[in-house]
Amino acid sequence: MTPWRRVRALFPLPLFWRNFLTFWLCAAAIVGIGMALTAAVAWYRFDALDGLGPAALTEEAVEVASAQGRPGLRRWLWAMVTGPTRRLREATQALAAGELSARTPPALARRADELGQLARDFDVMADRVQHRMDWREQLLRNIAHELRSPLGRLRLSLELARRRDATLELQFERIERETERLDALVERTLQLARLHAVAPVRSAIDLAGLVDAVVADARFEAAARGVAIRWAPPHELLVDADAAALGSAIENILRNAVRYTDPAVPVTVALCANDESIRLDIVDGGPGVPEDALASLFEPFYRVRSGPGQPAGAGLGLSIAQAAIAAHGGMVVARNAAPRGLAVRVWLPRRALAVAGAVTEGLPA
Repeated sequence: MTPWRRVRALFPLPLFWRNFLTFWLCAAAIVGIGMALTAAVAWYRFDALDGLGPAALTEEAVEVASAQGRPGLRRWLWAMVTGPTRRLREATQALAAGELSARTPPALARRADELGQLARDFDVMADRVQHRMDWREQLLRNIAHELRSPLGRLRLSLELARRRDATLELQFERIERETERLDALVERTLQLARLHAVAPVRSAIDLAGLVDAVVADARFEAAARGVAIRWAPPHELLVDADAAALGSAIENILRNAVRYTDPAVPVTVALCANDESIRLDIVDGGPGVPEDALASLFEPFYRVRSGPGQPAGAGLGLSIAQAAIAAHGGMVVARNAAPRGLAVRVWLPRRALAVAGAVTEGLPA
């Protein structure tokens, strides 16, 4: 005989009372579990208050009550409840007033409750806002600096043109040339600003076909310098991307390689993929750049000092390329190749890509 049957034999009860007792025992168990969970949550929230545990809070409350009485204890309790919210509000108001260095107090950000999470999210947001504003201020300073040179040359050409001497036609040509440079500078600056401000409009494209089209266009410029571009298109590689933005990024990197390479050394372009990422390598045979300049190569308006006969651009092409690639969740880096040249490597995350007929060569280091 089982223990339960022995109990029933000792205390015979009708079915009604057995069901009645079972119901109330279950109800009591539910209430007990609920009280335990409530106590655990309350303990957690007390422990999350600015890093103070229940014992420390109790001790502080007793001290306040002893020294200041009920009014003081009431003020202390009010401050404990509203203080974190007030400090978060003060940080928000400071940021809204233009104080970009405003952050929440460290004690508030260390809290383990929802207010602590909100404070940490606020600090992350404030960091991004400050970085974005710093970037825009630096961009405006660079634009102002870059505009001075062509505007100065325009003024000089206008002054010389007013003489109406034998150089009049030459001055008109210079004015036209400087105007075109200004127009290109403004357009590329706006393109860079748009990439930082607006998310790319994605659609399914064939990345291998996109690179192939960019290489075909670049070969016209390369032919004028006697430069060959070595490129073997892989199989179709479908990606979810903004064709215009990504194509412009690849074009800027490739044209930069064509401009600076030694005509005797071909520019090589390689595209490959694995299960995690897609990689594009563009390597030229030029002089490379100083090691200390590699970290600044993708900054807006940064230019490496060119040697005699080397072209000098506005220093925006690689910045535009980096912004477009970053907008797709990727990254771009540059290093000096051996024995000479500059190697630019682009990574795009595979998680954002849908691949058909995937390239299986792998990604060599």
